[in-house]
Amino acid sequence: MYHAEDAAHSNVSASLEAVSAKLAEGKPHTPATSGEEPERTAGTKKSNKKPDRKKTETTKAATVEKLLQRKAGASIDQIAKATGWQTHTCRAFLSGLRKKGHDVARETGKDGRSVYRIASAASGERAG
Repeated sequence: MYHAEDAAHSNVSASLEAVSAKLAEGKPHTPATSGEEPERTAGTKKSNKKPDRKKTETTKAATVEKLLQRKAGASIDQIAKATGWQTHTCRAFLSGLRKKGHDVARETGKDGRSVYRIASAASGERAG
């Protein structure tokens, strides 16, 4: 009588035999499926080091701050386009800048839309 357990056992046995043969030949074992990690031999360690961030890569926060430091300032739409954020996220970021001590000024532009500027850099202390 055929049982699923017997088939699974024979597959595992065949797999173990193949791995044992590779190890006996001195070849490293590489798992057949991509979800498995390769076996580690003594003295090898998985690196926890994070990949280095490129020095030329600028953050979205830095991009927004540059837009706000321009003489013309930036509208919510311009910030959203530059960062890929939704408008409510842009407004929340501006609120966060204010909480950090930046003097974010809002003015009405020629077209009637709000334009935001950073009037001065964060001083480290908040007037209050």
